[in-house]
Amino acid sequence: MLERALALLLAAAPLAAQEVAPRRLTLGAAVRAASSAPAVELAELRTEALRARIRQARAGYWPSLAVGGGWLNRTFNRASLGFDFPALPGTTPPPDLIGPFDNVDLRLRLAHPLFDWPTRARVRTARTQVTGSEAETAAVAEGAAQVVALAYLRAARARALIEARRADSALAA
Repeated sequence: MLERALALLLAAAPLAAQEVAPRRLTLGAAVRAASSAPAVELAELRTEALRARIRQARAGYWPSLAVGGGWLNRTFNRASLGFDFPALPGTTPPPDLIGPFDNVDLRLRLAHPLFDWPTRARVRTARTQVTGSEAETAAVAEGAAQVVALAYLRAARARALIEARRADSALAA
């Protein structure tokens, strides 16, 4: 266990010793980068999911088609059904078992709503949720931009303070 930790530290040592060239970052670039923050992207995904719910709610306006079918092979015992068919004079009586025979049932149902109040209410509710989610996304993006701008200004202030201390030190020397 100790050997693994030591090996990881030795492997990471060259990475830590590498010099990273400083990059210039403007306040505008920092604020623009905040628009791709994870919290902003999650808020945008929630908004997109709610937009899909509008399309889902509109599905109630579309026609619906239902198809059903069934097949049954049956045999009846006429005595168990309570039917008593007397034999006509000069004929043989009907058998006790009737069948087997096939019974096929196919159904097709097409429905198209003319005006559907519940669907209209669902679409309106979904649109309201999208509006609220868009406002939330804008608030999250603005909050992320404020955090980034504040961090940028604090870093700029710290840099200026360091440069002032260096100038004071050089002047004192």
